[in-house]
Amino acid sequence: MKKKKVKLAIVSTHPVHYHTPIFRSLAKCENISIKVFFGCPHGILDNFDKDFLFSFKWDYNIVDGFNYHYLTNLSLNKLSGLNGFCVALNSFYKILKFKPDHVLIFSYTPSFIFFITIFLSLFNIKLILRAETTDIARDRSKVKAFIRRKILKLFYSRFVHFFPIGFNSYNHYLSLGIKKSKLSCVKYSIDVDFFEKQVKKWSPKREKIRKSLGISKKQYVFMYCGKFFEPKNPFLISKALEKIPKEIIKNITFIAVGEGVMRNQFQSECEKLLGNNVIFTGFKNQTEIGMYYSISDTLIIPSKSGETWGLVVNEALQFGLNVLASDKVGSACDLLENGLNGYIFKSNKSSELAKYMRIIMQNKNSNYKFQPPHSSELADKILDFIQIKN
Repeated sequence: MKKKKVKLAIVSTHPVHYHTPIFRSLAKCENISIKVFFGCPHGILDNFDKDFLFSFKWDYNIVDGFNYHYLTNLSLNKLSGLNGFCVALNSFYKILKFKPDHVLIFSYTPSFIFFITIFLSLFNIKLILRAETTDIARDRSKVKAFIRRKILKLFYSRFVHFFPIGFNSYNHYLSLGIKKSKLSCVKYSIDVDFFEKQVKKWSPKREKIRKSLGISKKQYVFMYCGKFFEPKNPFLISKALEKIPKEIIKNITFIAVGEGVMRNQFQSECEKLLGNNVIFTGFKNQTEIGMYYSISDTLIIPSKSGETWGLVVNEALQFGLNVLASDKVGSACDLLENGLNGYIFKSNKSSELAKYMRIIMQNKNSNYKFQPPHSSELADKILDFIQIKN
């Protein structure tokens, strides 16, 4: 007798190019039927990003290879607040119609996710969670921390299992009383297969591209990749550059990939210090960004809040770069080994960042081979759990 397929519904706010490889891996399994329910098509259609300050969409198809459905055609910001409650109330029955055995929830915000989780739990569906959870990403007052913990305890009580994204995420769950038996830790991953193609495409062209941009062989290239806004703390880089002696700084080129409210001021600061050895590219999409990783030597990620993981670290390491990350970057303790593939510095300490910039420039020839976390690892863990429970 043929075994009945296990039905897994997946709920996510919108298509994310780091998550969809997991869905494709799950869809390949013969013993499971999956359907992904996206709250909105953000990133597939042109949508305005308030931090990037312009509209964009991904430049390759990230939703192929699995069954999916958009619950609404709203913008991403319409999934928050009271509106998120209304969207959840009007949408959760579509998930019930699929008759899932399990529902995998990605994230615990915005309110759309929170309320659709509460509604589904009322029907005794087995819920499992994969979310960017941490207690170190931002500082909170005692009152806010207390309220957050109370809300999260209520939220987490609805789940039968959790898949922490790394060390800090794992400890976060433990601190809220989640039993170790309910935790399966799998490091956060990017689309490794896609980026491997980008490595093969761009890395052989490294010297040619550097030459076309006026970057000499003796120049050491530091790179920043992300939004230019307060939580990312980009000005820490210019403050660190101010502390580097002139005889060293003349050998530094700085590449900044991204957009945001601080771009113009940050660019001006860097140009004052480095002159023509500064390249600000603006926003670059997924098929373009590999070019800049390939010509760089070290990524700097100076975030001071909100960086629950920092997936640019995964990207940079896959291209063979070193990484200098603040201790507020969630992935730092999982992916970085001081002196081997980078350094972790204290958040908002420009003198410490400057020190490691100088050290890393002297250690150009690292033989460290990075083994990137792969999306298939999470898919396998999910399948193992579902098969055990069914």
